[in-house]
Amino acid sequence: SGPSGGGLVNVVIAYNTFADSVVETGLKLLTGTHTNSVVENNIFLQEGTLPVAVVQNPQGITFSHNLWSKTPPASASGGGDVIGSPGLLKVSGTGPGQLSPGWFRIGASSPAAFAALPMGNVTVDFFGVPRGALPDIGAMQHTLAPPGNLRIWSGL
Repeated sequence: SGPSGGGLVNVVIAYNTFADSVVETGLKLLTGTHTNSVVENNIFLQEGTLPVAVVQNPQGITFSHNLWSKTPPASASGGGDVIGSPGLLKVSGTGPGQLSPGWFRIGASSPAAFAALPMGNVTVDFFGVPRGALPDIGAMQHTLAPPGNLRIWSGL
């Protein structure tokens, strides 16, 4: 939130997970003078009837590699974008005191996995896990769990 008529100047909005706004939308950028700003590698989940984004003036903002749960306005679309369910794990309740970071983790089949554009200025996720050469879109890097039936044989 900023002053009316302000704008984003040298701002990076990257590697976030925005989920289910109950007021207007998850991303709202109105008129203003935007300069050298980036919205990249974010998940925008809006499951209800509200729009996934409202962007009135995209000039001066680069959008890319975001995952949108529904088609965003053309003013917010960018290269490398993905449209569809982010496949969040939603492992906790959402009532008072129940919501945990695990709710926002992506599953193994999420289209956000390995779909982000690497950024030199954002190298770790929400938990401090390194992003690596093939980062995921969103706040948390997906880590694959080893298979439960893994056996190691020696001498063969």
